[in-house]
Amino acid sequence: MLFKTGFDDYEFVESYVKANPDVERKAINQKIKALQQIVHRQLGVIMLDANLGIDEVTEIFVRINSQGKVLNEADFAYTLYLLVKENCEQWGVKS
Repeated sequence: MLFKTGFDDYEFVESYVKANPDVERKAINQKIKALQQIVHRQLGVIMLDANLGIDEVTEIFVRINSQGKVLNEADFAYTLYLLVKENCEQWGVKS
């Protein structure tokens, strides 16, 4: 609802504060503004070939991390999951 056309920040903040009197209007408004800025951020995506082996994928992550773009274990695990899933689909195996 935050990103829908016609979203009214003021109305939302007022109704939220009414339901949660212990929060500050200014803090909620700042959070909403920060969330709305997400649509203006660039998101990097790295597409890896499904035929890459674990060693090649690991090397890619190591190189990216060494450039200051920190990737965590969850990023690595998710990439491996997608590679396995894609290979399973290509081979007709249910993942």
